Amino acid sequence: MTTLTLDLPGAIGAVRAAGTPERTLNPIYRALLVGKTSGSTAEAMDGAVEGAELDLLVRQMTAPAVMVLAVEAGGLAHRVRVGIHADVATVEHSEGPSDGDPGASRWSECALEDLPRLFADVLPDGSALGAPPRLTVQNRPDTLRLDAAQLTHLRELLITGADAETAFSRLDGLDPRLQDALTARGDRASLSLTLHSPDPARLAQPVTIARLWNCGQLGIYRTDTPERPQIEVVAVEPGDVLGTVIPLLEESIRFASGLPPTPGDEDPAGTSGEGARS
Repeated sequence: MTTLTLDLPGAIGAVRAAGTPERTLNPIYRALLVGKTSGSTAEAMDGAVEGAELDLLVRQMTAPAVMVLAVEAGGLAHRVRVGIHADVATVEHSEGPSDGDPGASRWSECALEDLPRLFADVLPDGSALGAPPRLTVQNRPDTLRLDAAQLTHLRELLITGADAETAFSRLDGLDPRLQDALTARGDRASLSLTLHSPDPARLAQPVTIARLWNCGQLGIYRTDTPERPQIEVVAVEPGDVLGTVIPLLEESIRFASGLPPTPGDEDPAGTSGEGARS
């Protein structure tokens, strides 16, 4: 299979130089296009990447479904952007210090049946984030959130200069799990899926789902990108990351193959109503 090592600005420059219409780009890469490369960079990349390597980059950036898994653990950051097609997947993988430049990306292909292992390998060894898949179903009574009085008090404390950890410790009646979730400094993971089609008859607007996890002293916590101003947190079991990845991956392959969602399972990760869909 074709492989390539190239930084993201260079890859975007090559795809632009190839004349790829912007409307065909998956929104993940369309957003990265802004400010990542200039016209002169695109001209410089004209012809620098060609053949199978250029085809790899174009297929990645125009994929109908792109899943992104990013992990921070032990001072290192790992990220994979996976372009899902009907026949094969394309992969952009980068890694580096959590607070530094990830450097050049590695671009490659991956068989669809190997994708669960690819995602599992990104998760840190020995971390609860990487446990075997087990999706925690969210129940409204179990959702952790600040009430109106706590939210007002928190804003007052932050305005007066308190740091976040101190501010949360001063809130009356705060659930210890919520305080743990909001001040956790352990391993973190984020997952997003973006579906798009240049054909508005098939999908009028892109669809995006996003979910975050962090490890605290008392457990693992999940947050969906909020549709409401109030952030809601759910305490989850080990394995919730892969428990979310696997069903979303299956539906992504169906979408890329031109198939409708699985009957009765149009929201496989349980994000509808409680998560983010835009």
